[in-house]
Parts: sequence; C-alpha cells; structure tokens
Amino acid sequence: MSETQSINLTKYFMPYQEAWIEDEHPHLLGRKARRTGWTYAEAFKHTRRRVRQCEEKLPRLDQWFTSQDYDTAKEYIRYVAFWLGLYKAVEKHTRTDEEILRLDDGSEVKTSYVEFPNGARITALSANPNAIHGRGGDVTLDEHAHHKRGHAMFDEAGPCIRWGGGQLAVFSNPAVEGTCFDQLCGQAKAEMSLPPAGRFWSYHEVTLLEAVEQGLVEKIRGLKRRATPAERAAFVATCRKECLTEEVWLRNYMCVSASAAGAYLPIDLVASCEDPSITMQWVDAPAYLWGPMYLGVDIGRSHDLTVGWLLQRLGDVLWTRAVAVWQNAPFRVQREGIAALAKAARVSRIAVDAGGIGMQLAEELTQTFGTARVESVHLGASVQEDLAARMRARFEDRTIRIPADPDTRDDLRSVRRIVLAGGGVRLETPRTDKGHADRFWALALAVRAATLGAEVGPADPATVATQPFAAALVGADRAEGGFAW
Repeated sequence: MSETQSINLTKYFMPYQEAWIEDEHPHLLGRKARRTGWTYAEAFKHTRRRVRQCEEKLPRLDQWFTSQDYDTAKEYIRYVAFWLGLYKAVEKHTRTDEEILRLDDGSEVKTSYVEFPNGARITALSANPNAIHGRGGDVTLDEHAHHKRGHAMFDEAGPCIRWGGGQLAVFSNPAVEGTCFDQLCGQAKAEMSLPPAGRFWSYHEVTLLEAVEQGLVEKIRGLKRRATPAERAAFVATCRKECLTEEVWLRNYMCVSASAAGAYLPIDLVASCEDPSITMQWVDAPAYLWGPMYLGVDIGRSHDLTVGWLLQRLGDVLWTRAVAVWQNAPFRVQREGIAALAKAARVSRIAVDAGGIGMQLAEELTQTFGTARVESVHLGASVQEDLAARMRARFEDRTIRIPADPDTRDDLRSVRRIVLAGGGVRLETPRTDKGHADRFWALALAVRAATLGAEVGPADPATVATQPFAAALVGADRAEGGFAW
C-alpha cells in the first residue's frame, strides 16, 4: 500500500474538510467561516496530490496558491511542510525555497515554494493577476472575497487549468456584497437545482455552527472525546462576544456578506430585529387575538412574488405572525389565500399594492372587507419613500420582530438608497430570480396598515371570521401555482 493510500483522513479532518479534500470536480467553490481549517485542508489535498504523482509516476502538475498577502501565502507553505511529514519517502527528496518572479510589466513578486522529486512545485504568492498569467496546473484563490482585484484574478485563473487535468479552487470568508466571490457564490447557488454533472461549480459551505457540530471544538482543544453541549455553546458564545456588531458576527462566522454602501436596511439592523421563535406560518392560537392584526400585501404574478405579511401589535412592538408567499400562482389562488389569512387572523386593516396587476386584486379585497378595512396603495416614488422610512424607523427603534429566515433577510437587505445628482433620493429595487424585494414591500405595507389603522382596533369576529384559513390551503392553491411558506 502506498503512503497516500494509508492516510486515515478522519484522524486529521472534520467531515466538511474531508468532503473538500476528496472533491475532484474541476471547479471548487467554498464559502466558509473564519478559522475553520479550510486552508489547512487545502494544503493536505495538494501535498497528497503531488506525492501521488511521484509514487505513481504521473505527469507532473504544479500548483499555484494565491492569498491576500505574502505572509498568508508563507503560512500555506508551512502547512505543506507539515503534511509532507506524513510521506517520509517523498519528504526527504523535496526542496523548500523562495523565489522572485519577474513579470512582463517589469514588476516583481516574491514567492515561496516546495519542489517535489518529479519537479512539480507548490508555489505560494500574494494575489497578483499578472503573476499567474500563462501558468498551468492547479490554481487556488484563497480568501478571494478580500482580493482587491478579485475579478482579474478569476479571469486569469480559469485558463491555467485547461491542460493536464488541473483544478480551480476558490474559497473565502465573505466580505461585502457585490465582490467577485459573492457573484461566484450566487452563480453556484443558482445551479444547485441541476444534477451535479451539469453544474459548473461544486459548492461547499460551512458556518461556525456547522463546523462546531462536526468537531471544531474538539480539534482546536485537542480533545480525545466529544465536547459537551455546554463546551460547544461556550465556544460559540466567546466567538460571538469577540464581534463588536451583529454584522461582524454574521460576516466572520455565519457566511453572510456585509451590506455594501447604500443598503437601505443594513444587515446588523435587520438581524437585530430577528427572532428565531417566530414561525412564518399562521398558527390559529387564541393568544394571538389579544392584539390587533395588520396585513400588508405586495402583488406579483410570473417573475415577482405575491407576499402577504401579517403583523400583530403587542404594546409598542409589531410581531410577525405569518409571511405567506405565492410564486407564479393564478390571481384567484392569491385572492383566496389572502382573504383566508385575513379572515383567520381577523385583521383590523389591510394595505395592498394596487398598482398595475395589483389593481383588480385590491378591488376584490375591498369588496370583501370594505373600504374601512382595506387601503389600496399605489407605489409611486414618494409613497415608496414614505413606506420605507416608516418601516426603517421600526427597525431602528427595535419595535418590530421578524423571522430569522435567510430568504427574508436577503430580500429586506436588497433595496438600495440612491442619492441623485440633484440631491434627490430614490430607492432602487433589484429584480432577481427570487423576486423584486417583494417581502420588503409587503412588510412596509403591513407597517403602514398598523400605523394608519392603530385606532381601528380588533376586527369584529362576526364580520370576518367566516372561513377557516386551512380551507384555502387545500387542493387547488397548491396544485395551481406554487403556494409556499
């Protein structure tokens, strides 16, 4: 048995590291929490790959490892030297040194490398697109989200793996939204519904919580036993306390990119009002009738979503009681579902998007519940700004509670505040395959309903509680258009 075949990976690595090491897809993408041993695993993977080439007399294939600075690159070479200690027959014939690469533009780049008996090298250097131009073999872009020239690095890396069976590996802890790394992750996630063979990327992701569950505390502390739940919880709590803001915690450890400049609702503002106990599905509990209910409805059809957001006022705080989402659903299904939710929750007021395709549905809801209970809202620029401002004030005052749901979080953070040349302001709402910030506007409409309907009080049960909400969820709506919570 060769030395490469005799290594027991489970002895050294956690499951998510093993999955990365054993993945032979030509394009690997990893989104990770900080200090979870990703670079450590990458160093083993490519050390073993070079050793195997020597043992089996395979064609030599170099590796180019790039990171944000030279010190980080040298740390990678130290990892390689450590793993070489497992392969004594090859280790004694390797050579480690530093070298200056002189580039075509006249600049110089310092590199550190390990050369194997067959002449193959693992070379580590700071990120520089010109330095990998024209190279061949495996390429690793470490901490890619933090590369100042991320797009240029990626553009140069692809052609390097064309000959000889090379592999491109890109991994990073996320930085801010909109980086090249973020775009690659978006591309990879969009492919997840395809069969593995049809995906450009093999995508891996691990948060701190997932890494802890898979044994991170045990590895860091050198435990020979499984850490207790209390030990794991204490470790996570310490990591969290070291983060001055929620945004830092989410970025460093939960794989969430920080909001780019201009986000109307920054990530820390959104996260501060999340409550994990909130369910997005309506629960017909008697206690929910203690405070008035308000419903905001944003209308979509083919590409955009229809969202009904239900809030309840308890004291000064608006609590989310349901978030109903319809995608590509017939208007009849939408109308019946919204009406059923409104009746089940005995809503005091409904604010509904009445522009464009929403006009007919708004009229039908008005016929059902009356003009005193339904407000038709036309989302012009000035109205949008007012809606958004009322909602943001709630987040800033911490007087709103929303579910801790990734899609909801992304939606609420997607709207941008753009300052125009003349000093005016407009809100920019991107349209993606997940909608058009439809949850954002449904929640803003619900806040408006709660603000303008504060004096209305709970609805009369005799006038609205006429149809069980569950009845509208049986059969036709699920079969005819994708009702989903």
